[in-house]
Amino acid sequence: MKSFMELLFSLSFSEWMLMIQTTIMIIECRIRIIEFERKSAAIRSKENRHLSVHHFSNKR
Repeated sequence: MKSFMELLFSLSFSEWMLMIQTTIMIIECRIRIIEFERKSAAIRSKENRHLSVHHFSNKR
């Protein structure tokens, strides 16, 4: 733990900024993946309901 703290304190400002930018980019990518998965699930749900309505209407 001590060596890790020494490493953090030895970083320059530009290295800190690079770490922060990388962390933000990773978080944004993860958020986009979650949003895409939610939208895909909603579309699949709508398609399944749409198909089931047509299925029942064809039996009449």
